[in-house]
Amino acid sequence: MITFGITPPEEHMGARLSVGRFEDHCGAHDHDPSWPIRRLVAREAWCGIVIGSVTLPYMTPAAAAVPDWAQLLGLAMLVRALMLRLHCWRELIAQGLRRSGMPASARLREQVRGERRIRLGAFAVGGATVALLPIPPTWVGFWFALGVATIALAAMTLVAQQTATVARRRPLGPRPRPRLR
Repeated sequence: MITFGITPPEEHMGARLSVGRFEDHCGAHDHDPSWPIRRLVAREAWCGIVIGSVTLPYMTPAAAAVPDWAQLLGLAMLVRALMLRLHCWRELIAQGLRRSGMPASARLREQVRGERRIRLGAFAVGGATVALLPIPPTWVGFWFALGVATIALAAMTLVAQQTATVARRRPLGPRPRPRLR
């Protein structure tokens, strides 16, 4: 199963999940502590691209007002993103320091970094939801600019995440020099 271009290592080899284990959207059973956050960010970015692409044609500056369904769809996405972030935050706190090949100090550092990223994201999504509620649908230029910015930022997020994934796969250290004969 491929999750938006990010596949955990155990799925690369076609390994089956052991009995009693399941894959959830937060990845409570991932081996790498950054997988849940990366998966969450990828899903939010893909949703932003899809919803922005669907609603953008109806929010052109030539329109009189933004349709109600487009505003409700955007609000539903923001509320869902907030709920997903809060759920993942709870999962990361509850899972604690799991056993892995990583030393406990590095694992704790990664977990604290992940919790901080999710907490800041939850506050940002909640603040954006509250800030966007009173804006009237007649501000078509604002909604159009917001739609374009959403698609652009989501695409940049996916590209940056894919670049970071490729960079992580490269072994650390200097590249070996080719031997001349």
